[in-house]
Amino acid sequence: YDSAWIDLLRERSSHHVLASSWWREGDPVWGRFALILGWLALSLSMLRSRGERLQHLGPFLVVPPLLMLLAWMGSDLQPVPILLRAQLYRASMWLMIAALILSAATLDLLARRREVLLGLPWLLLSVLPVLQGLRALSLFGFSLNEALRRRLQLPATLLLAAIFPFLALSDRQLGSHWLHAQLRPVHPARTAKMVNDWDRVQHLTRELTPVAARILTPPRENGFRLGSQRAIVGEWRDGTLQFFDPDFASAWEERMAELDPEGLRFASAQDWVELAERLDASYLVLPSDRNPGLLIEAEAGDWVLCRAEVPPPPPLPDPPEGLEDVEGWEAEQRFMVEVVEPALERNNLAKVQLKLLDPEGRPLASRPVRVEQLERAFKVGSGLHYFHRPETAPRKGFHAPQNHEEELRQFPAIFDYSVIAFSGKWFNIEREKDVRDYRDLDAYVDWCSQHGIEIEYHFVSGYAPEWMRRMPNEERKERLMAHANELIDRYGDRIDTWQVINERRFQNWGEDLVNLFRERQPNDKLGVSHCARFSSNREGKRRDQDLLRGLFDSAIPLERLGAPVDYFGVHAHRPFGAWWDPRVMWEVLDRFEEQGLRVHITETGVPSQGEIPAGLMKGKRWTPELQADHLERLLKVAYAHPAVDVVNFWGYGPKTWQPHIGLLDKEYKPLPAYERLRVLLRETWWTDLSLESSPRGKLQFEGHHGRLRLRVQHYDGSWLESEVELPLEEEGELELRLQPSPEASQLVGT
Repeated sequence: YDSAWIDLLRERSSHHVLASSWWREGDPVWGRFALILGWLALSLSMLRSRGERLQHLGPFLVVPPLLMLLAWMGSDLQPVPILLRAQLYRASMWLMIAALILSAATLDLLARRREVLLGLPWLLLSVLPVLQGLRALSLFGFSLNEALRRRLQLPATLLLAAIFPFLALSDRQLGSHWLHAQLRPVHPARTAKMVNDWDRVQHLTRELTPVAARILTPPRENGFRLGSQRAIVGEWRDGTLQFFDPDFASAWEERMAELDPEGLRFASAQDWVELAERLDASYLVLPSDRNPGLLIEAEAGDWVLCRAEVPPPPPLPDPPEGLEDVEGWEAEQRFMVEVVEPALERNNLAKVQLKLLDPEGRPLASRPVRVEQLERAFKVGSGLHYFHRPETAPRKGFHAPQNHEEELRQFPAIFDYSVIAFSGKWFNIEREKDVRDYRDLDAYVDWCSQHGIEIEYHFVSGYAPEWMRRMPNEERKERLMAHANELIDRYGDRIDTWQVINERRFQNWGEDLVNLFRERQPNDKLGVSHCARFSSNREGKRRDQDLLRGLFDSAIPLERLGAPVDYFGVHAHRPFGAWWDPRVMWEVLDRFEEQGLRVHITETGVPSQGEIPAGLMKGKRWTPELQADHLERLLKVAYAHPAVDVVNFWGYGPKTWQPHIGLLDKEYKPLPAYERLRVLLRETWWTDLSLESSPRGKLQFEGHHGRLRLRVQHYDGSWLESEVELPLEEEGELELRLQPSPEASQLVGT
């Protein structure tokens, strides 16, 4: 009987052995104990003339407090195994026996007074659990009757007068809610649902499984053997035997830890199958929201009965009508199912194990917990157009419009990132020599900062103004470095990601630019970008030139010069409107990862109309629905690949540089792709959980990489909070000390 056994008793059976567990905040024992004392005092006062009959109750009234004192000394003060096993603190139940004995004597007295109708409600309220919420009112009414008839002795009067203020105080300060229970409505429907769901899954198990089946059930749910008439692997309440056998206690604790759904929250379907095989179980009963993908035999509300088997993979979707290359379609779909889908969870969900502590370092046991994503590590955004559109159109190409108010209003609902599309280009800032106009770029940066949108600057090295074309190289370099320094001076505190070189513009001075930023902005992320693709119809080296454009003639040369960049910006837009093969996308991303580069997909888009010029669907036409499907596939491949940090669309309104890639129609209403994007980014790949900490204050969950906020409701009803960054820097359990929430007043009732 060592300290580990005592700790196990504290978790499994603290109410049996530890005095302190009877008097914790929110425990109804406060009110129940006070009411027992009140009935005792009332009975003794009424039976004062029958002292000879009461002398036999002396041990019931004197011994329990002594045993309770001994139990406290042998449990909370200094644990003694034999006293813990004796459960002496439960001797207080003898006071209930005394109260019932005295109730019988009092009823006899009332019968002699012909007041038996007054005593019957007292007895009924004392013995019927369904009426326990009215015991305080009953005691108050009976005491008031006796006081008005002047039949109460002074000690009983004083004790009874103290009980009701004490109950009110315990409700207010300790959260016992004893008086509140008199007025609180019962929710039979909710209770019935919980009972019925658990009862239904037992009966379904009895009907659908062979008699010899062994069922793995959640260990903290009790009684599964009764309704199912089947053997189970084990239940938490079986641990009662730990009082008498520490060897059993140790083995039982290991079994419970092995079965605990909280500990298995991160288990895959195959993990559950292996666990069931190890424990000789052929079926499992799991919460319906925790089924990891096992073969479901039956469902019962909050519970599912599963076979210990992994279901076969889902059938592949049917190819589009008229598609000639059916084998190619199936190969793309299999790649998504077999490679991309598993990588989504593997590379983006962090397994978190925390021990939650209050500001004083005490465990927050069995407390409600809210886990909310504040920021996701994987960024998805779009370039915006002008905030102050220049009157002069560019010499050639697309003349971007001014941002529409509807574009700006709907942007933050899905996006948290923006690669500056037009406002940051050099020729827009300095159209006339030595006359720099920052109005549009200032407005862009200000708007993003105000709305929590992270900015990637596009791009430091150009496009150069027309007036620079005839300058000698040395002067052009001076102008470039001065331009870079001024950008750092103006935006260095609000932008921390910079495309230093794009499309090899001023590549010969890239080393100087990178070194300048490393010196002045040492923590910023620096990158180069170019028109690398996800599609090519060429072979050999010419194919590599398409898919990896900019890797070997921009990024790697800078690394060889001792000025490596952090990421490569894959434009991924040409040929416009091509159908991308996810296998080719993955290949391209692998090639950049092999060079030690993170990847930002910076100028991409999927059209909603027009002919498909390349890829498996060549010759067919884009539709809004096909755009949504292909966009979802693009994002899944990018999010699943471990090298990708950013996907940025080159415009999302109805007017875009690449035709028809917007997510809003001409009326600025969302296309199907916008809604598909919102569901992925704000629901599917977004952590939002309501949990409860364990009896030891521990919490386990899976969260998407990024910044999360945890809020825990304290015992006094207030809220504590802390933030964590996933994945955690250290593996294993982390102690997290939470502090009062600055928004505590707004969280009441959530």
